[in-house]
Amino acid sequence: MWAQQTGMNVDGVIAIDPIALSYVLGASGPVTMPDGELITANNVVELTESTVYSRFPSDQRARKQYLQEIAGEVVKKITGPVKSSRDLLDALGKAVSEGRIAVWSSSPVDQKLLEETPIAHVVPKDPSPYAAVVINNLGGNKMDYYLKRGIEYAADACDGAMRTTTVTIRLSNTAPDGLPDYVAASPGLATNAPVNVPSGTMLTSVRLFATEGAVLKSALANGQRVPVFRGLELGHPSFEVQVAIPPGKTGELTFHLSEPTSAGAPRVPVQPLLDTVVPAVSVPECTR
Repeated sequence: MWAQQTGMNVDGVIAIDPIALSYVLGASGPVTMPDGELITANNVVELTESTVYSRFPSDQRARKQYLQEIAGEVVKKITGPVKSSRDLLDALGKAVSEGRIAVWSSSPVDQKLLEETPIAHVVPKDPSPYAAVVINNLGGNKMDYYLKRGIEYAADACDGAMRTTTVTIRLSNTAPDGLPDYVAASPGLATNAPVNVPSGTMLTSVRLFATEGAVLKSALANGQRVPVFRGLELGHPSFEVQVAIPPGKTGELTFHLSEPTSAGAPRVPVQPLLDTVVPAVSVPECTR
């Protein structure tokens, strides 16, 4: 998209989320905006993910300028004298450990080196048990701030070449009333779509990246079978379901699979969003 808009190709991309920014501000101290507003570790997440949309409900140019000014002030802060380089490195390390910083390079040599680290966010190329749940907003809005998740990964014993596994995902929409249209409407939905989506509804793609060789037996949304979009990522099958969750409601997705009984500890990486998720994992570790 950058190439289409500018005619230039990027050398690389660095992504850092607002929670990682709060860690950085906790280490470096607050920054002061040109108008005197203080941006701190305690308010930067709410300001950038919620308040900014009520402060600039329709003026996107002003909103983007405000966010760029915050980013610029933080960059100036951390590239100048800091209270403690160790604290800053610890903050960045914490953000990396939570997956809140990502780096990609257009140089194959550099990218290969990056993929040896957590900041590349690559899918592992091995057969150990794996269940990664990735959420994407289909509404073209800012409703993810109000999303709460629960993830469970369970499997049968290590008997036989294959075993039954189940991945359960619960998504709750905690959005309040009165959100501006830029936050709560669904401009990403096709104008000719044959559905009426109330304001504040989450239109969400839920994609499960499963263990190598896993076969999907069924996918259920609130107990009912639903269509599934299938794919493959570096040897891992993926299964996507699209759901709509009205405000104040919770939806449950269940993926029933048959997976190879592979050796290794189960891994359930958590996509870094605003909420804190500790997956419930009940997968016996096999030795073959």
